[in-house]
Amino acid sequence: GLAAGRLEEWIFVFAQAAGGSSQFCISVGKHIAAEHGNLQECFDGKIGPETLYKIEDSRVKESAQKSLQLHEVLSSISFGSLGVKNIRGGNGRDGCNLVRTDTNGILNGGSPT
Repeated sequence: GLAAGRLEEWIFVFAQAAGGSSQFCISVGKHIAAEHGNLQECFDGKIGPETLYKIEDSRVKESAQKSLQLHEVLSSISFGSLGVKNIRGGNGRDGCNLVRTDTNGILNGGSPT
């Protein structure tokens, strides 16, 4: 899960730092290693060994909240709320072809079969 991925990231960071490579796993630009100030926004609280096990992706919380909001908005949309009679153009030929319609709109004087 998330914890295993975080642990793997840290292992690679330290391995590359020990190897003296100029390519850093966590970097600022191409060849500059990220420092404490650059990483602070990634964690809740102090960065250190005592907090390594509770590292959370702050973006996950943000994304989860936005996902809930999107679900609420999509759930509130209905055909009636769109304020249209049909989903086809006036000529009856340029619809989405997902439903059977006639030139007056969805099933307005038509048949579902």
